[in-house]
This record gives sequence, structure tokens and C-alpha cells, in this order.
Amino acid sequence: MSFDENLGANRIDQSHLAPAVEVTPAENVHSVSDKTVAPKGGVKAKESPDSSKRGKKGRYQGQTGPRSKRGKYRSRQNCVMTHGLRAKKLLMPFEDPKEYEKHLQGIINTLKPQDAVEDEIIDAYAYAIWSSPRSESYQQSQAQKQYRELTPAMVAKSMGLSARYQDSAPQYLLDIDYQVPEGRIEKANYLIDCFSRVRDSMDDGDPNTLDWPTALVHYRSLFVALHDWLMARGDEMGVFADDGKTMHPELIESVESLWSAAQDFYCFLYFEANFMTSKPKIALCLERTYWDNAFHPRLGFTEHFQKTQNFAFTQLERLARYRKMKEKFGDVLEDDEGD
Repeated sequence: MSFDENLGANRIDQSHLAPAVEVTPAENVHSVSDKTVAPKGGVKAKESPDSSKRGKKGRYQGQTGPRSKRGKYRSRQNCVMTHGLRAKKLLMPFEDPKEYEKHLQGIINTLKPQDAVEDEIIDAYAYAIWSSPRSESYQQSQAQKQYRELTPAMVAKSMGLSARYQDSAPQYLLDIDYQVPEGRIEKANYLIDCFSRVRDSMDDGDPNTLDWPTALVHYRSLFVALHDWLMARGDEMGVFADDGKTMHPELIESVESLWSAAQDFYCFLYFEANFMTSKPKIALCLERTYWDNAFHPRLGFTEHFQKTQNFAFTQLERLARYRKMKEKFGDVLEDDEGD
């Protein structure tokens, strides 16, 4: 017996089987397959209307996501947006749709699209013009954030002052509109003169060679101001003891710490005496710091504005070329449409 004869002898007789019937899934139940089962050699199976939504093998398995408009809108906002410069969505959540419609309508009224092709070109142009300022707004907000984090020490450093001046820089160094009264300037200059006299009384700047009780008497105004400044700064110990007249006992044993505090106070007095005359230099430092942060490379997208502007003007060129082409080949296009 040949192979084909043996295969025919072993074939199962299916003539007694009933023809297949169409299987309809129950309501709100996703079946594994919505295709009808047809006899061998029958007509191609017919798909149910819902099968295209579920995909192969009931891909969603009952999870269709939000159905309401509010739910769909919230699901679209699940992705965290940082700047929106590359967003495929037309408008950002903070942008007013009415303002964009007004913007778009103004461009349409100006360019007056004549067909669907011009509609697409003008729509691309309008969106490019609308989205181009996003980069500038993003970078300005980042620069302002950096500017708000600016400290007086950073300004003092940009002025070329040493670390001791940076540590003693007053808060008003960040406010270019701040006014130091003339009386405070005169007092600061007087205290600076007292500090210089105390320093000149030392041998080679060694505080251990100074007669401190005598200095406290002769330059009391300096040390009273120093005491008040230390207390305002939050130090646990000032210059004077509890009686307010004699030097603090701990400072008598460690005059180096007292002299170090006096040097910090001198740096503060420098700003009091020179802030008003140094305003142009301070303003320049603040301006330089702001613009350095505004165009820092790590902020990214520094060329976004230029790119979107170039894209917008490219759309205008496309529109002009398209209209010129229509004028040249208008009759041919009309004939093709007629055919």
C-alpha cells in the first residue's frame, strides 16, 4: 500500500458532523475570538464590530481605560511635563485655548487659505509662532529661580572680595534699591577708623600684644557696636560680661577669638560705608549673574526659539511656492479634477 493510500485509509470520516454555527459573545463579555467558525472550505469568517477595538486575543481583557471626558483628560496629564518645548500636544495646560484660537484666526484672516493644503501650511506656521516663546519663558523662569537662590556671599565673591568679606556680607547686598542712610555711613567710617587705630596698636598684628582693657575704654563705641552686631548675628557670647562694662572672662583668656570677630565686623562695616558708592559695580555683578544663569548650557533648548522661527518662515515660503505653482499649473490641475 502506497503512502497516499495509507493516509486515505486513516482519514477520519467527518460527514456525520453538524455544520458549525456562528458564535456570538455575550453582552459585556470579551470572548477569546469573535470570528465565526465555518466548515472547511466555507466562506471567510466575519468579524464582530467590537473585535477591532480589542485587537487579537482580547488584548485589553476588560480594561478599557477611562470612558468619561474628564477621565480621559486626566489620563492625558499623567505624563510629567518639564518645559513643553517638544510637546506633540497643541497647547500646554497653562495656555489659554481661546487665546490660541484668536491667534490662529488672526493668521487665517491675514493669509486667507484657499484649500486644504494651504490650511495645513498655515496651521503649522501658526503653531510654530505660538510655541516659539516657550523656550524663552522656560529659560527666564530657570534664571529667576537661580537669581532667587543668590546669596550675599555670592555677590561679594563676584566683586572680587575675600572669603572673610563674603561671610560678613549683609543681606541688602541683593537689593540694589536699598538705601543706607547717611548717618549709618558716617558711623561706619568712624568705627572703621577706630578699628584701624586698634590694629595699629598691635605689634605685627598680634592681638596678644594689645592692652585690651585699655582699648575697651578708649574705643568703647567700637566694642559696643561689635557686641551688638555679634548678638544680632546669633553668637552665644558678645564682647562684654553681664555687667556690660568689663570684657567677657572667656575672651580675656582667648583674645584671638575676639580679634577674629572684630575683623568680621570690620568687613561688615566696609559694606555699610561703601554700598551706596559701589551700587554700579554691584548691579553689574547681579546682571552678569542673572544672564549667566539665563543662558547656561545645562538649561538646554537655547536654540529652540531660533529653530521655531526658522520653521515658521519656511512655512511662509512653502505657501508662496505653492500659490505660485497653482498659478502656473492651475489649468492642468483643474483638468485633472474634471477627469
